[in-house]
Amino acid sequence: QENAFISREGESGFYRYHNMLRDVVRSRFKELPAPEQGELLGRLGSWQLGQGEYVQAAETFYRTGDWERLMDALVLDRSKSFGAGQAPMLERWSAECPEEFLLRRPDALLILMLDFYSYYNIPEMMRLYGLFQQSMEQNQGLSPQERNNLLGEAEIMLSFLAFNDISAMSAHHRRACRLMDRPSYSM
Repeated sequence: QENAFISREGESGFYRYHNMLRDVVRSRFKELPAPEQGELLGRLGSWQLGQGEYVQAAETFYRTGDWERLMDALVLDRSKSFGAGQAPMLERWSAECPEEFLLRRPDALLILMLDFYSYYNIPEMMRLYGLFQQSMEQNQGLSPQERNNLLGEAEIMLSFLAFNDISAMSAHHRRACRLMDRPSYSM
């Protein structure tokens, strides 16, 4: 109850720790062998994911090089938490992530496309769209329903680029409506 390094806030019930304790823990963590650091960071990322802290989880998975789980965090978030402040981080991930991982995850490619559209980075969005098209050709394990929903999402994304041409935008939306059997997560 009188701990100077860890205190509990009465109203919220959250525990807070003193900066000195945080610095000591971080310095001791750096002394651990790399495999143990990786395992602990993986557990931290899993916990963050379970708490709905998708940005933090994705950053933790990035630190461990776990691209698959980083993409899981992106897909679960559906571009809700990755605002303009995260643009440099997403640009770094998009550039560094091996294409083999991206090609296995058309759902993550769509989320990244939406993010890059939001950041006005249309060249990167279109690069990812090219990977999405490749991914759809390679991923033969998708059910027809999954495939159509993903293709419909892509149509919606492409419609954003035609915002000055209502007819072109409408054509994308009509194709999306024919393909999809669920609401879009990009709208």
